[in-house]
Amino acid sequence: MRPFKQRDEMWLATRALLQPDPGTGVGRLRLRTDRNAAIQLTGICFTVPSQWKG
Repeated sequence: MRPFKQRDEMWLATRALLQPDPGTGVGRLRLRTDRNAAIQLTGICFTVPSQWKG
């Protein structure tokens, strides 16, 4: 499979998996997290002001 075709197929497959199941309305993918991952995901979110350009 050529790289661009493989990339397109992977994108379409991921997009299909991210859509909720029409029958149940529940997502097909789950993120398994332990306590440390949950802490990192819910921690402080630092943002950069839009005036800063780097």
